[in-house]
Parts: sequence; C-alpha cells; structure tokens
Amino acid sequence: MFALKLNPNDKLDVPPVLGGPTGLSAAMSLSRAHVLVRLIDKARELSSYSRAIGIQARTLELFEQHRIVKPFLELGHRARVANLYSNGQRFTRLDFDPLQTRYPYLLFLDQSETERLLATHLEEFGVQVERGVELVDVTQGSAGLQATLRHPNGRDELLHPSYLITAGGAYSFVWHRLDVGFDGKTFEQTFLLADLQAESDWSDDEFHIFASGEDLAALVSDGQPTRASDR
Repeated sequence: MFALKLNPNDKLDVPPVLGGPTGLSAAMSLSRAHVLVRLIDKARELSSYSRAIGIQARTLELFEQHRIVKPFLELGHRARVANLYSNGQRFTRLDFDPLQTRYPYLLFLDQSETERLLATHLEEFGVQVERGVELVDVTQGSAGLQATLRHPNGRDELLHPSYLITAGGAYSFVWHRLDVGFDGKTFEQTFLLADLQAESDWSDDEFHIFASGEDLAALVSDGQPTRASDR
C-alpha cells in the first residue's frame, strides 16, 4: 500500500509505501514521476525464500521502460515452453515464441531477488526501505486522511497524506480497516515450494505442470547445471 502527498516541502506527508514487488514497482513509478515516497516494510529483513518465481513478458516490458530489465535478464532463467500433463500424459505444449514481444518466455527468478533489484534501483532516487516500520492505523474524515506508522523502537509517527493506495491484496490492513469488502472466492489450497538438486533429460528451457483429479505439481529448471558434487 502507499500514500502520496504532492507537497515536497512537508516531510511528514511524504507517502509511505509498503514493500513487496507491487509496492516497490509503484514506488518506482512515482519516483520517476518526481513524487517523493518512503518505503516501509514491517519485515525487519528481506525474505530469503523463493516465493513467487515467474515474471511475465508484460512485466519485463514495463521494467524495460524503467531501464532496469537488464539485471533481471542476467539473473533469471528463460523458459520458452510449458508442458501440461494430466494423469501422466502430456495433453498440450505451449510455445511462447509466437508472442508479439521482445520477451517471448516466462522468466524465472526468486521473488527475493526481484525485491532486491527493485530496492537497489530505488536507491538511485534516494529511496531506501525502512524496515521494521508498520502501518498500524488509517482513518479518513472531513479533514482528510490520517495514517500512523510504528517504528521498531515503539515510536508512532503521524502522517496526513493526500492519498492512500493499497497494494497488499484483499487481506491487507488498509483493506480491512476501511471495510471495503471483497467480491470473489478464496481457494483453500496449500502449496509447497522446494529448491532441489535433480537430473532430467528434459530441456531446461521448458517447464512442466502435472495435474490430477486431486492436486497438481510443477517442475521448473533454474538453468544451472548439476555439479558432480551435488549428485
């Protein structure tokens, strides 16, 4: 989520931005438009887990517009084909080459790396992530918005931003605080993401999704060769 105040002279009203790829991307767009922002994240350190790993072509095109696509391409692994299986049999093969884009593939890169690259780019605008800072209250009345940030030492900071935009999804604090409601359904599913050392005869520029009547699994290569010491 992020709030923005178009008055650069009042430092207390510089917009707070919640971390994560969406918040970081929003802060990047605002910074390029010369809007002052502050990045806040209640997590005290960047997660080391893979989490989300797929970056779509359209996102890469947006990164290109922001002149930051190169490090993503250097670190990520390009998968040009998706194979879908049902009950042990492949029933379709999706080739991304016909896509009308300069990035006809799915780029696999750990979310932690994506966040690191975006945060590093934001430092060029003088914006750094304020870790351990949490949005604990937000109200809207006739006098406008009021937001409270809580710092790691317990100190509360009061802001009066002109706008507040949430990018935290349906379960974000702002969403529930404003009682906006959510139209849709929740799928009660649990996913396990694991980093494995494995050998396969499959091409490493393809990934595979296996589905059955009960569940699904996916196998994705990071493009790195398996070393003898890892076998």
